[in-house]
Amino acid sequence: MEDLRHLLKSTPLQKLLESQSKLIEVAHTATIAETLYAMRESRVSAVAVASPQSNMWHFNCKHCLADLRQWGSTIPDSKSSTDHEHINSTFLPSDVITRPEFDFCASKRYIGIASTFNIFVHLANFYSKTRDSSIAPRLLLDTPIHQCIKAQDTFCVLSPNSSVLELMDKMINGLQRALVPHVNKQKRGGGERELCTGYSMITQTDIIKFFQGESKKFKHILRQSVESLQVHQPRVLGVWSDIPVVDALRCMHEASLAVVPILDVGGNTMTKELIPAEGKLIVGTFSVSDLKGCNADALSKWSQQGLLKFLKRMIMMEVWQYSVDALEADNDVLYHMDLIGSFTQWDLVSCTLDMTIEDVISRALQNNVQRVWVVEKDCVLVSLVSFTDIFRAVRACLDGKQKAGLCLGAAHCEDT
Repeated sequence: MEDLRHLLKSTPLQKLLESQSKLIEVAHTATIAETLYAMRESRVSAVAVASPQSNMWHFNCKHCLADLRQWGSTIPDSKSSTDHEHINSTFLPSDVITRPEFDFCASKRYIGIASTFNIFVHLANFYSKTRDSSIAPRLLLDTPIHQCIKAQDTFCVLSPNSSVLELMDKMINGLQRALVPHVNKQKRGGGERELCTGYSMITQTDIIKFFQGESKKFKHILRQSVESLQVHQPRVLGVWSDIPVVDALRCMHEASLAVVPILDVGGNTMTKELIPAEGKLIVGTFSVSDLKGCNADALSKWSQQGLLKFLKRMIMMEVWQYSVDALEADNDVLYHMDLIGSFTQWDLVSCTLDMTIEDVISRALQNNVQRVWVVEKDCVLVSLVSFTDIFRAVRACLDGKQKAGLCLGAAHCEDT
């Protein structure tokens, strides 16, 4: 395991930046509608929110710019002609880049991350109190970002020289994404300086892809089965298929869950709360990624509909390009497309206890998810495997505790 430990400690995050695209961002003055549009166009579930460095804008809540200095980051504007300033304590204290040779143009600041999940939790709460769908899309991002601030462990800034192992350990403890600066060397004043030209976002998926790319070195771990490595969570909470979508979002938000299994009601009494899911028939999945193609208008009109029906409408909008008005005008179109039979096949990404971790990773990446349901025959739910569980397994193997502490907690917010 020493070779594997050396690989993880010696590989800088800079290497992972090579395949990363430009960070998607919106201005702090953006409305919810504008932010959701940017997410749909870019096919992402979270965007960075930028504000001018000199702007003393603050949220309509108790958190002001002074609080944000604890975790916001000063970023350069490549088009600016102002003098450069060094990176300073505007980075997270635990992740501050202290090297003086970094050079910065402090023209704007990332003040937070706006995620699809937090925006729709906010909208669901809004629509539970009013039926006026024309107001919410024009609201600013203050409340959704405020919700992100209360969960600061979902975002941090790391140096490109930080190791993959360092980031993996942070993700084991709840981190979902890290902003890493792109640094280019530039000659100035007879010396060489390192200039930050922007950021990229590194997620759990990027670390898993690194594992897959180094599969020969990880083979002693990845070729073990889900059961033998105990890399699964036996305690899973789910929702019934006919729970209103606003209640599903509320439950997920309160429990900090990014994904829940949708369970067949059968002869059970429907409840609007989370329920133990193991041993029950799973008919679908509700996650952050299911909201990527949704807009405020769709949620306002269908917020009280059953979850399974809501997701089928989302599929109709994304795959067959139906508009909200078209689906409203012809309610029977959902059944004409025979989605009842095909929905589970599209949405359910699952494995069995005897499947290897390597195969689980391949299945997750192919379907662009971070969690895979463990099922028995006939789609009866057993447990869940998440990327965080795999990180714990790798860390346990490095520490010589292969089966220690792998079944902790649930799948916390949020997907990317």
